[in-house]
Amino acid sequence: MLSAAIKAHRARGIHLTDEQVLRLYKAYAEANGSRALERLGQTLDQILQDIVLSARSVGADVSRFTSALEQHGHELDRPCEQIVIRAIVSALIGDTQQMRTLTSALMERMTASAQEAQELRLRLRQTQAEALFDGLTGLRNRRGFEQDVLALREERGSLEGCALLFADVDHFKRINDGYGHLFGDKVLCAVGEVIRANTKGRDIAARLGGEEFVVLLPATTPQGARALAEQLCQAIAKDRIRRTESEVIGNVTISIGIAHANAHDTLETLIGRADAGMYAAKKAGRNRVHSAADR
Repeated sequence: MLSAAIKAHRARGIHLTDEQVLRLYKAYAEANGSRALERLGQTLDQILQDIVLSARSVGADVSRFTSALEQHGHELDRPCEQIVIRAIVSALIGDTQQMRTLTSALMERMTASAQEAQELRLRLRQTQAEALFDGLTGLRNRRGFEQDVLALREERGSLEGCALLFADVDHFKRINDGYGHLFGDKVLCAVGEVIRANTKGRDIAARLGGEEFVVLLPATTPQGARALAEQLCQAIAKDRIRRTESEVIGNVTISIGIAHANAHDTLETLIGRADAGMYAAKKAGRNRVHSAADR
């Protein structure tokens, strides 16, 4: 549905701005995630209702069974002939067998419902996890990135001591226009793979959207952050991305801005400074690294 909407815009010759892409994402991707969670909730609610109805049904039968036992008890309190006693015993056996059948059916239903609930819980976890990752590159998406950084900030008390790399693919519009969006997707996947291969431990890497990537380094010196940024630039510039089996496209590069967090930084202010550093890197010629602290 989302891809169909984007194709429809392209067919009409409409160039999508970042704002339009975000609106489409919210209208389709986020809505689909919300609908999936809603359907899971409805299914779980139906399971619970079925269990309640089954329990109530057996509860009513238990009440009838109890009343029958009491009635048989009253009958046995009086002197009875042998034929009457036999009839009472026969009735007791029949009632007991019926209760055994009912309780066995309830237990089977409860076991099946517990299994269904467990499967739903696993599906819910999967749906929630998928909502935090970028479907194209496999890196975290903006929501997943913000969630992980928030957890890190709460754990540490602040982002002080963290470094943020903000990377942008150079001339990405030219790549899309010249080679097509499918090749553009290949470029994004290749960049994502290089970032994943060069980050480790508690580093948090994500694709923010479009051709923008970020990496938060929780405990890295300015020298270490710059070394990693330059390593990423060099690795991507050396990579050769195939458009087809026989056609290899080179010269894909990225520009990276670096910002180091102080005690008062929020994620937004840190991204803002790293973003400014990235634009400074582009202005200086692209395929390079610029720190927000550089003069």
